Amino acid sequence: MTCDETNDSTFKPVSDKKIEKYQLDGTIKYLIEKERRAQMRKFGVQLHPKETWLTILTEEVGEVAKEMCNLQFPRFSKKHPDEARVDLKNELIQVIAVGISWLEQLQHVKNDPNFLRLNCIECEHYIPGEKLCSNEKSGHFGKVREFHDGCTKGE
Repeated sequence: MTCDETNDSTFKPVSDKKIEKYQLDGTIKYLIEKERRAQMRKFGVQLHPKETWLTILTEEVGEVAKEMCNLQFPRFSKKHPDEARVDLKNELIQVIAVGISWLEQLQHVKNDPNFLRLNCIECEHYIPGEKLCSNEKSGHFGKVREFHDGCTKGE
């Protein structure tokens, strides 16, 4: 179901002008980026087949469901509702961060049943060999660190 197909009164129309000006809240963006850095420190660059990514993402969504149960049924929960709300927020951030990690792989690495293909971060042409940046302070940790021969966008 798309947003246009719902008759739910909780959805309110938004003007095109407001939609064009939409930006992700700075605090939320910061928390997502902080979680991505924590994932990189813990797991390094993750390159997985789509089935593994779906498993990881589903596990995280399961954690969201667990916190929703803690909020929905507080008498059965060992957590105070305020703690469950904080944990829900943290789990949602983890879901988003895992999704972003998967998207980054889709953008920069082509999955093939036999091998992983890396692509230029700018023009997405294939780059042979392992060329992922391992410098966490570089600002492009886990991304393709070199442009391929003939790429003019890296100059």
